[in-house]
Amino acid sequence: MMKCPYCGSEMEEGVLVSRVVPEWVKKGEKKGTLLNCIKKFTHNELPAQCCVKCKKMIIDI
Repeated sequence: MMKCPYCGSEMEEGVLVSRVVPEWVKKGEKKGTLLNCIKKFTHNELPAQCCVKCKKMIIDI
């Protein structure tokens, strides 16, 4: 398990799910970079850790 870097609580392991490939777009830009996700039959997944206490998420790309 991973500790939250913001509050120190234990983070929950899971995946961020999307029907389209997620894209990172810098503030002020129009084009971005597609994130490297695992393609499933009907969706894409990115491994992630979530802190329920402070509502922060860390995504592995």
